[in-house]
Formats: sequence, structure tokens, C-alpha cells
Amino acid sequence: MAGVISIVVTQRALDYILNQEINKDKLFVILAEELPDEAHKSIEEELGRLEKKYRDKEIVTFLRIICKTSTEFIDNYEIKEYPTVFYIKDKVKVDEHVGLDPKPLEEIIKKYLKT
Repeated sequence: MAGVISIVVTQRALDYILNQEINKDKLFVILAEELPDEAHKSIEEELGRLEKKYRDKEIVTFLRIICKTSTEFIDNYEIKEYPTVFYIKDKVKVDEHVGLDPKPLEEIIKKYLKT
């Protein structure tokens, strides 16, 4: 995946990140996968491109979770299909995109950066 996207392995680790004061106004874009999958390459490449684009702005953080290692993610964020990209702002899930089409990803980011 292009760019630098950190993998979060537990719900506790994600909660820690979300609760940091420095992150309070950020938008979190999180790729949820059951396991890493070559079929998700188009989504991964687009997220890598977006991470590079927004890196210096420090208003968007991109993360990746592997749901096979922690089923808490599935329940807490109501993940029903893979890949799912979900968006968190102010510690609340505000949107999601399910499937392999990468086109809507940046539109969703821009929508929440306006608020």
C-alpha cells in the first residue's frame, strides 16, 4: 500500500488513539479487512494516495484493522462485509463505504472536513 497506514490490532489500541487530545478534531479513515487480501488492492492503493495527499495537513489519519485478529471491531463498528472503509469523527462512526470501488472515498473525506 502506498503511503504510511498503520495497522491497529485491538479495539483498546484504537480507543487509545481516538481518545488522545491531539486527535480530537481529526477525521479517521479506517480500512477494515477480515485478512489482508489481494482483491482489495484498488481500495488500498486509493487510500495510500489519499494518505499522501492529506499527510501534511494533519487533519486526517488513515488506519487499517484486521478483523480476524479482533472480532470486537466487527461488533463495535457493525462491519458486515469486506472491505469496509469507515470514518470516525469526534469518536463516532459517521460514515462507511463497503466494496471495492475506490471512487467515493475522497468525496466522503471532503464531506467531513467541511464540518
